[in-house]
Amino acid sequence: MGRCTYKGISSFLSSIGTFSTPQLVSHLDRSLDTISPTGFTLVSFHRQMRALQIGGKRNATGWDVYEISRVHGAIAINGHAHSYARTKVVTNFTSLEYVDSSSSKLSIRPGQTISVCNGMGTPYLTKANFTLSEAHHFAKVLATNTNPASVQAAIICRFNPPERSDLSRGALCHLQSINDEILDTFELEVTGTRVDMINARETYRRSLALHLNMPEETPLHDLLVQSHRPWDWATYVYEKLTYGYGMIVITDKMLCHTYLNCFSLREDHQAFLASKSPLDQ
Repeated sequence: MGRCTYKGISSFLSSIGTFSTPQLVSHLDRSLDTISPTGFTLVSFHRQMRALQIGGKRNATGWDVYEISRVHGAIAINGHAHSYARTKVVTNFTSLEYVDSSSSKLSIRPGQTISVCNGMGTPYLTKANFTLSEAHHFAKVLATNTNPASVQAAIICRFNPPERSDLSRGALCHLQSINDEILDTFELEVTGTRVDMINARETYRRSLALHLNMPEETPLHDLLVQSHRPWDWATYVYEKLTYGYGMIVITDKMLCHTYLNCFSLREDHQAFLASKSPLDQ
């Protein structure tokens, strides 16, 4: 698992769902425990669960990685599906419980977060499965049959913008295409504390122990190892990963998430988006 911290923004990249072991989610939990919940944390893993994308992908990761991200107030970012799907603020990924609000300002804190699947870094975009894309836990979806003009696009976030005093611990984000079209916009605000994280983690530990019918005092590490299952990983271990990169870009420098790579920071995001391949760096 890769980790990078830049000006208070912490980024984790994991192979969970692609090359998984029972210890990976537990390792992520322990790593996230070293990060202050008062800053932004991003957790990126290529694959996801079927209900958090709108294409034809199957379950690959299990829910624990999403729940651990939520417990720590970390934003979960994926690619794989060649479309775009951003959830509402989720308070329980396993049961897909969410905050039903029309506000564009999303409150991120230990116990609640969002998931973003952005596989629009490829020219080979796909259609949406309307059974999935019309699910109420999504705030925004894009695919070739929901927006025929869809082209390659990346999420661009500006953190702690000085002109917004109400976002001193926040970010202005948008999904921008290579044609400069703004396809989605949203605001993030971090409101959590260390105490919130401890409480959210303990609540999840107790619920997982109950779900697994294990003693209530069982450590979270042991519960996560016991909870792990391979899902559809074995079926896809040799799948081609040429296209479908999920990206998140941090300006004024750039930090781009893709399959298992963390690319160099780069000034010109337009040049990056217009390049033929995210691997040309």
